[in-house]
Amino acid sequence: MGNPIAFGMIAIWPLVAIWLLRRLPLERAIVWCILLPFLLLPPITAFDLPLLPPLHKDSVPALALLAGLTLVLGKKLKFLPESRLMAVLLALYVLSPLGTILTNPEPLIYGPVFIPGLRIYDFVAQCFLQFIYIVPFLVARQFLRTETGQRELLVALAVSGLAYSLPALIEVRMSPQMNVWVYGFFQHNFLMTVRYDGFRPLVFVTNSIILAFYFMTTAIAAFTLWKTRAGQAPSRWLLAFLYLAAVLVLCKTLSALLYAVLLVPMIFLLGRGLQFRVAAAMAIVALLYPTLRGAGLVPTDEILSFISNYDAERAGSLLYRFTHEGWLLDRTQEKALFGWGSWGRNQIYNPIDGTQITVPDGRWIIVMGTLGWLGFIAEFGALALPIFLLLFRTRGLGKNDISPYAAPIALLMGANMIELIPNASITPLTWLTAGALVGYAEALRDAKIKGVSLRHDIEAAGEAPPPMPKRRRTVL
Repeated sequence: MGNPIAFGMIAIWPLVAIWLLRRLPLERAIVWCILLPFLLLPPITAFDLPLLPPLHKDSVPALALLAGLTLVLGKKLKFLPESRLMAVLLALYVLSPLGTILTNPEPLIYGPVFIPGLRIYDFVAQCFLQFIYIVPFLVARQFLRTETGQRELLVALAVSGLAYSLPALIEVRMSPQMNVWVYGFFQHNFLMTVRYDGFRPLVFVTNSIILAFYFMTTAIAAFTLWKTRAGQAPSRWLLAFLYLAAVLVLCKTLSALLYAVLLVPMIFLLGRGLQFRVAAAMAIVALLYPTLRGAGLVPTDEILSFISNYDAERAGSLLYRFTHEGWLLDRTQEKALFGWGSWGRNQIYNPIDGTQITVPDGRWIIVMGTLGWLGFIAEFGALALPIFLLLFRTRGLGKNDISPYAAPIALLMGANMIELIPNASITPLTWLTAGALVGYAEALRDAKIKGVSLRHDIEAAGEAPPPMPKRRRTVL
């Protein structure tokens, strides 16, 4: 889907990535190689070539980054993390489609609708696609593991938010049209962008919820940079935060606004240790939600009643999500371990006319429906484990021994995991953030073993991180 400009943008992106890698400092280039395509490349548009997974705005930048680092810059990538548990989760994430393929050979027929069974080719393509998705994680773990890398991530978020606010504000005023004007198609349901007698912006992002969450992260990034007095004129970051907060309000997405309202006081008032604990608590909620939902322990009626007192429209939207979530959860239980696979096999259809009945919203139910409990544990575990590693490895360290950016980034990661319950707001930035956190956790462990201060000894060495010592990996 899309005009020649849309396909051309995806086709030329590898050249842009190589230019960024050759022109910018490595850590800065890596961040922008993931951030820019997320913001600028067309959604949905993909090259669907035989025997290859779709080449789109998520897969092409990851492949370009991988090729640029290895073939152009000559970097040697280390794919295995030090944590054995993390290595197992990543391997499980990449290989989990195998069980799904083996348990879903049968076609599904709903009236005139025929959904083919899964073949071994699907396993190869899906595993390759799974690997592509975690490329930002693997790269960030190795090259964004320092305080400098964390600051580059926050600065890129804040600066990009300021620039991206311009087309977003145009869409707030004139309705979401940027993707139509540039790429020739509308990427979402237009009715979903209408809110409170106005519009929610999309620009070139898949949906307005993801864009609002992005603007929330940019506002938090600017606030963190002001709080840590980053740069020579930290007051500019405060002004940037206030402006980005106003843009966030205009995005008209309640969940993203609530995250900002909760995270800003935490970053301002809580110590770094408490911030890590709050982030870990959010990750635990996301990990336990499917179990609690399946056991009927999530108070859905009470939640709906509370929200309806303030916004009946949002309560109706949440009721719709809960209803479809329940139907899909029942469907998932039929193949709980490995799931139903792709091609819409996890959906519920009308047996007479083949109409799709269910609409999945939360990332957790999408993953469980397609890859089962195994896929859910692998994906959500890989996203949550960096937070737990940091929580454990910062114990006993003084304030001056911990990066001032690590805890706020962990809070953003925790908020992103909570957001995966009602919405499928997982992007390459999610994996990039998780990789930066797990890399920093490994760097902390290396520094403890060497008996050095990570902030003073590693950062003084320059932007490139030191080589990781060769030693036996641990369980955590």
